[in-house]
Amino acid sequence: DILKRGYERYQKPIFVLENGVADSAIDDKLRQRFIVSHVAEMLLLKKESGADIRGYVLSVHIDNFEWAEGFEARFGLTAIQYEDNFKRVDRKSLALYSKIIQTGIAPVLIEQFAK
Repeated sequence: DILKRGYERYQKPIFVLENGVADSAIDDKLRQRFIVSHVAEMLLLKKESGADIRGYVLSVHIDNFEWAEGFEARFGLTAIQYEDNFKRVDRKSLALYSKIIQTGIAPVLIEQFAK
């Protein structure tokens, strides 16, 4: 709704920046559903209204320090294991987001994650 109202009012290109959700699980199904549902809604807006949507960027690619939550909130596509010498572990959402970037979003992804 926000993108739709913004586009209708200003008729300017849309870039979605700093979009994300905290999910500490390595299989991070919440983040996967979040990514697919948001990209699907942007594509729907583009199809229905012709909105000029030019970009979508997630919040961060790795876990980091958040001012309000410290190291507890996990927004990254790659997990940082602070207690294990800052080891990096890719979450499943990284592969999903890479696939979306490389191939565009497929209806099967929407059906699988945006329920």
